Amino acid sequence: GISYNYVSQQGSADLVLGGITRAEATNNAIPTSVLAWTTRSQPTKMATLYYGSVEKTLYKIDRAAVYLIESDEASVTSGARKLVVHEMGHALGYLGHYNYGTVMTEYFGDITSTTPSAAEKNHLGQVY
Repeated sequence: GISYNYVSQQGSADLVLGGITRAEATNNAIPTSVLAWTTRSQPTKMATLYYGSVEKTLYKIDRAAVYLIESDEASVTSGARKLVVHEMGHALGYLGHYNYGTVMTEYFGDITSTTPSAAEKNHLGQVY
C-alpha cells in the first residue's frame, strides 16, 4: 500500500503533490496548454528489455513533485484525478507517453481511466 505523511518542507519528501494558479504557471513560463507537470530527480537506468523487436528502457526515480495547475479541466473531480494519476506515472518512472495505456497517453482527452492498464501496471512492476 501507499503511506503518506505531511511535511513542513518539500525537501524532506520523496514525493510532493501540490497545486498552483494559472498566473503562477504563466510567471514560470509554463505554456497555457499544460494542465499539470512533474519535476523529478535524474532517472537511474535500471534495465533494457526487449518485447519482440521493441526495445524498452526502465528507469527509477528517487524524488518527484507533481503540480496541478488551476484550470476548468482540473476543477472537475474526475479531471483532477486523471491529471494526478497521469503525473504520478511520470513521478514513478514513465519518462514519456504511450499509446497502449489508459493513463499515460500524450493528450489529456485520451486518458480513459484513473486506473492504469495491465501494460502500465506491468511496467511499474518491472521497475519496482
